[in-house]
Amino acid sequence: MTSAEPAARGPLRLGLLATALLVLGAALFGALVPLSTAVVLPARAETARPAAELLPDAPGRIARVLVANGDSVRAGDVLIRLDAGGLTARRASALAEIDALSARLARIAAEARGTAPPDVPGSAAATHEATLLSARITARDTMRAALVARTETLERQRTALAAEDRALAAERTLLRGELARQARLAAQGLALDERRAGLEVALARSDGSAAALHARRADLAATENALRTEQAQLDDRLAEELAEQTAALTPALAAARAALAEIDRQRAALILRAPVSGTIDALSAAPGDLAHPGAALLRIVPNGPVLIAAALPPQQREGLDVGGPVRIRVDASAGPAPTLTGRIRWISPDVQPMAAGAPPAYRIEAHVDQGALAPGQPVTLVAPTGHATALALLLSPITSALARAAPD
Repeated sequence: MTSAEPAARGPLRLGLLATALLVLGAALFGALVPLSTAVVLPARAETARPAAELLPDAPGRIARVLVANGDSVRAGDVLIRLDAGGLTARRASALAEIDALSARLARIAAEARGTAPPDVPGSAAATHEATLLSARITARDTMRAALVARTETLERQRTALAAEDRALAAERTLLRGELARQARLAAQGLALDERRAGLEVALARSDGSAAALHARRADLAATENALRTEQAQLDDRLAEELAEQTAALTPALAAARAALAEIDRQRAALILRAPVSGTIDALSAAPGDLAHPGAALLRIVPNGPVLIAAALPPQQREGLDVGGPVRIRVDASAGPAPTLTGRIRWISPDVQPMAAGAPPAYRIEAHVDQGALAPGQPVTLVAPTGHATALALLLSPITSALARAAPD
């Protein structure tokens, strides 16, 4: 061994000693010095109230989309219109039927009262019914005028028969008086038989004429009664006809109005309005698309306080409690990202699917102390969980796996 070898081993030993000291220091640091730990989660700004989805009640083709993502809307605003299709033609047909039935019933009521129907400007059905009413009134007046003329003729005949009856009565009175005088003369032997026989024949002929006259007057009275009955039946038939028409048309009008109401309900369902005030989000509808009942066309994020929501994996649940502090890092496209502070407001008691295809997780929500965040804005949620040594952090996956594998 040369004298240079001990000199070379000195620095080597010092290096080994320094390395050992560094390893020992690191081990002691990892085992003894606590480090702050936190859960870092991708999150999203939401409103305290749940978002409202716009769901059509009936299928239809989208005709117009009146909003875009990010638009602010108020409850009741029209957002989407579906194609009315044949409803417009059906509504026009229903209105025409209602107009016709209403005009007919108005004409029937006016005819029953004997007055003119109400004037409805611009209604072809009302004009037609008014013309029909005028024609029916003219025809009825003509029939009544004919009955009146026949009544007047019978009245003149009855007057003539009465005069003729009076003349025959006077004639019979004279003949009976002459026969009585001839009887007195015959008792004195002064009367002629031929004279008496002629008077008796004349009286018998007058009695026959009187009997025939009475029969004619009876026939005339029967004709007058029949004419009065015909006049009464004319009015009764008209009243019965109008009542039957009213009974048939009234339910038909009610059915037509019900059909119109149903058409209007279907048309109203084609106008999709905002259920709440807020901001349009997740718009998936476009003109020409087919809307299906129950399939959301867009989402409205309601106005109100903003909270932060995130999916918390079960293995990171430990150490987080309601009321605990959090930091919210706002994603910024340019410049430094501002950091906001807040506190945990709620952690779901059970895991649940947070998104399609995502593993079940707890839902964690946090209040924001200050700062303005827009609903839907992506942020990063940092939630401190306490302190742990570096060694414990390195060994935590192994200890967690052993804990899950251990029997209950």
